[in-house]
Amino acid sequence: MSIDYSKYETVIGLEIHVQLNTQSKAYCSDSTKYGAAPNTHISPISLGHPGTLPVSNEKVIEYAVRLGLALNCEIRERNEYARKNYFYADLPKGYQITQDKTPICNGGFITITDKNGLPKKIELTRIHMEEDAGKSIHDIDPFDSLIDLNRAGVALLEIVSEPVLRSGEEAYSFITEVRKLVRYLDICDGNMEEGSLRCDANISVMLKGSTKFGTKVEVKNMNSTRNVKRAIEFEIKRQIEFMKECQKKIKKVLAICWGMQVAVTAAGGEVKKGEKGSHRGIARDIEINENGLNHPLYKNKNKKFNTPAFNFDEVVTLPDNSTLLASNPINNVQGLNFKIGNCDVWGLQYHPEITYNKMINLIIFRKDRLIERGAFKDQNHIDDHIKNIEIENKKLDKLSRMRELENWLDYLNLE
Repeated sequence: MSIDYSKYETVIGLEIHVQLNTQSKAYCSDSTKYGAAPNTHISPISLGHPGTLPVSNEKVIEYAVRLGLALNCEIRERNEYARKNYFYADLPKGYQITQDKTPICNGGFITITDKNGLPKKIELTRIHMEEDAGKSIHDIDPFDSLIDLNRAGVALLEIVSEPVLRSGEEAYSFITEVRKLVRYLDICDGNMEEGSLRCDANISVMLKGSTKFGTKVEVKNMNSTRNVKRAIEFEIKRQIEFMKECQKKIKKVLAICWGMQVAVTAAGGEVKKGEKGSHRGIARDIEINENGLNHPLYKNKNKKFNTPAFNFDEVVTLPDNSTLLASNPINNVQGLNFKIGNCDVWGLQYHPEITYNKMINLIIFRKDRLIERGAFKDQNHIDDHIKNIEIENKKLDKLSRMRELENWLDYLNLE
């Protein structure tokens, strides 16, 4: 069966690492000249010796502000630094000096040209200052990897985009515009072959019309605009084909929440934003129909129940050869069963594997975003909603909540 790629939408966010053309490193006076003999541009500070103290390079701050102004960012007056721990051989301090909660530049945008020749504004999350690691060399010694620490501590700016890019072509245009800009501002030579400009791409695929992003894959350390475009296009195709291959090779699938939505779409069904609302930690009044009562998924399950759930999208068109098993007033499809080839898929929109307490924690963690998207009016609304979930939690029997999982394991053990 051929794959209809038009059913899917790609979500891409880029992290571009800009190596600044300062004469010295970010926090010490070591030279940054490219091409020197290994381990000659080092010092006790860049090696992280005990008792040494880093000092900020003023040029790094100046270049960060210059780039931030050019990209319409908000510039932070008071800057703080953080330690990001990595235990890599080419990071001698055992941590990277970076900016976590307080990036020097917030927001901003850069304009690209889309596939129709129209301008498209790509919003930025942040730009922050950090330092580079050393370099691991694997092709000189046949038995050991070698380390060159000349690059350790070289000043970088990391430009982080919002996940608003939708194709490899747009990502290519974005990097091209960034490269032109940093060269024009004279803060970076833009030489990708030498590593002056490197890109990490965060790529996921979601169903068209969905508001929930898929699971992202990060492709790291690319040093060519063409390779970024090619890597993204390859990864998009790989993610879409993955579910298809699962359906061909795996005989039994339990698909929960977004997993059910992906499985349905891959099998020819359709998912859209829920028209009657969403589930924010709890789904109420799920009712098993006659087909469901006779299906092994719902063996020994109460006909009507409440359960943990968190979704804004819903299945609106079932795949061929599907059987609807359960519904509730918000989503018509809460449980279903369909077969595609040799694969038998049991699908649940809700979460029998997750407790109400976990759902409450998720609401608290996402509260600002949930208020922003209109899921809740304000903090008082959230507090009242959590109290209602806590009341329901006291009523819920753990074994009853997990009955579908027990039945699924029984089904797996039949062979």
